[in-house]
Amino acid sequence: MRRFHRPAGDGGFSLTELTVVITLMAVVGGVVATAATTGLKKQTQVQDRTDTLAQERTALQRIGRDIRSAATVQYALDNELILEEVQTSTSWTVDYKLVADGSKYDLTAVRTDKATGNSTTTILLRNVVMTAGKPLFSYLKNPSTTSSVTTTDCSIAGSTPTRHAQDCIGTITVDVQVQPTSLARPIEMVDNGTELRNAP
Repeated sequence: MRRFHRPAGDGGFSLTELTVVITLMAVVGGVVATAATTGLKKQTQVQDRTDTLAQERTALQRIGRDIRSAATVQYALDNELILEEVQTSTSWTVDYKLVADGSKYDLTAVRTDKATGNSTTTILLRNVVMTAGKPLFSYLKNPSTTSSVTTTDCSIAGSTPTRHAQDCIGTITVDVQVQPTSLARPIEMVDNGTELRNAP
């Protein structure tokens, strides 16, 4: 049987050399893993932000479209907006409101056909958060309008539930804030106002 001999001067690696190499590899691996994890986290945050803005934009466009086609604001206070549309062949109401889902809310739209009473509910946004002093909906009387009411929000004093004067021209503002799970702060989007004159 033939034996292999190492050439002189080729003693292999010492334990110290192996320890140094293993330590350096662990440090380099840790740096690479941290960079990869940070990159994935940032990518997730950017994607969540983009998705949330797109969802908010779609919801505000839908609400704005309904406001522009509505004949009357039945109710518009803080976290609920009820619009009425009357056309020759059909009439409906749409009720935008927040529904509690744990510590956050879902913004829903309940559309009801007034003739049949049939309604459909759609969730427009999830994870909506409320901030003190920032109502979701506000309906403010335009300064130039002449109306039978003197309130700033076109509401009829003492009406329960609150009703809005039919001769009032007001602007509806929608201010929505959604909290994505990967971000520390909510993302806010505001529709600065769609003008609506309540039909008599």
